[in-house]
Amino acid sequence: MTWPVFSQAFLAQLLPLLPETTLDAIRRFHPEQYAHAAVVAAVASLLAAAMLYAIGIKLRKLPAKISTPEQQVRIERLRLVAQEWLAWALLLAPAPFGMLLVVAAGFFGIDKWRAALMVSVAEVLWRGAPLLQ
Repeated sequence: MTWPVFSQAFLAQLLPLLPETTLDAIRRFHPEQYAHAAVVAAVASLLAAAMLYAIGIKLRKLPAKISTPEQQVRIERLRLVAQEWLAWALLLAPAPFGMLLVVAAGFFGIDKWRAALMVSVAEVLWRGAPLLQ
């Protein structure tokens, strides 16, 4: 049971249109196993987030190569806004297309530990919500 949950959760973060049907099926048909499966899925999602954050870091060098000076000024202004707000927006990371925020966090240089903390909190809330029902 562990490997299908892990692989689907990992791929669901990389391919946002892929729903996590395995985890949902476990919650519906084997609720006693949901807590374990949710932990496995959260770990897989955090690994996917780390990989996407690293992609964002690699993309940091791209504007210097292909952007005009005016565009680089705009990117730097946007970086200031991102430093203030993007970490909080990472609470939406488990949502569909939320991992784009993780790539942006890497690109705009959000502290990796702060980003990891926010994504971890989001994963706990996202995966733990069905247990509260």
